[in-house]
Amino acid sequence: MACGVADNISDGWRAVAPGLRERPGGTVLVIGMAPPGSIGLYAAGIAVALGAERVVYADRDPTRLAIAERMGAEAFDLRSGKLETLKEDLTGLLGGFDITVDAAGEPAMLPTLLHLTAPAGVCTSTAGVRYRGKGDVPLPITKMYLKSVSFHTGWVHTHAIIDEPLELIRSGRFDPSPVVTRTVDWSDAIDALVEPFTKVIVRRDS
Repeated sequence: MACGVADNISDGWRAVAPGLRERPGGTVLVIGMAPPGSIGLYAAGIAVALGAERVVYADRDPTRLAIAERMGAEAFDLRSGKLETLKEDLTGLLGGFDITVDAAGEPAMLPTLLHLTAPAGVCTSTAGVRYRGKGDVPLPITKMYLKSVSFHTGWVHTHAIIDEPLELIRSGRFDPSPVVTRTVDWSDAIDALVEPFTKVIVRRDS
């Protein structure tokens, strides 16, 4: 059940847990979409487990949207609504979400995500590698400055934080299993990984 904690689960944890520690019961918006998509889903599920008041997961993929709902998040289907429409639903959110997560890696969406981040909020991008080859990604620095919005990105330092997501799983507060779409034997790993998936677990006899 804890497969993935050495990378994806810990990455999802660091995107929401520090912010929720500073803002207990805060609100969270996760933009998924970058395949395979496990990090954004883990972030949404962990935010729910940590007691966020509201967790919205936005994506275009029906499988991932369904997984997000199973994990207790609100699913926002980007096939039928633009991210900007969330601006119309910010009543009681102090002008935005306390914590936002870029797990999409789409340059056109990042400014909107930052706009949807509340004053003194935190936006973390776990999709930095997805921006390779897309040129420089502009940030609305002046607006971020006036709102005191913080933007974080970079590789997750798993060894420094792994104990906390492990404890969240061990305690039963967070169940990562809905994200796993296939479990296969070692001999079937290649075939499984060339097909579309969200999270594949490969098992091997000792």
